[in-house]
Amino acid sequence: MGDPMEEDQPAPPRPSKLDSKSSESDSESDDDLGTETASREDLERLMSIESSLKQDVRQYDQHVEYLSLLKQCKLRERLREAREAFSEEFPLSESLWKEWLADELSQVESEDDLERVAQLYEQAVGDYLSTSIWLDYFKFSEASGASAERMSELFEQALQAGGA
Repeated sequence: MGDPMEEDQPAPPRPSKLDSKSSESDSESDDDLGTETASREDLERLMSIESSLKQDVRQYDQHVEYLSLLKQCKLRERLREAREAFSEEFPLSESLWKEWLADELSQVESEDDLERVAQLYEQAVGDYLSTSIWLDYFKFSEASGASAERMSELFEQALQAGGA
């Protein structure tokens, strides 16, 4: 069995940025400001939704629109915070979880990032019963070098979650 971080591993939903930083991370502050893609209208809409959510956090559709705008404007840190806040108020749908996980996976650059993604998978499978999310979690864990014992634990956890 070779190194789990080798490039010739099966293609799991895992980023390829673990071994080298991309130029994207060098321009992270620009992305967080959203200066390149955020129009004035988008920024005004973001402020309006933020104000609305401060008044009443139980507005599901406002959260969804807010996430969409933050992603469109490439405000990654605010998007992460907004998703965390949303997930505290509501159980997220499969599509929302999968999008969040894919975004986090695309930004993995360190072992700490891998651990954060693993914790996010745990949260996702606890929040929403989805064979697709479980399968992605298995692939991610295997590609991240999980032991046979850990993989067995995950399989057992999935079976229990599914009622088997």
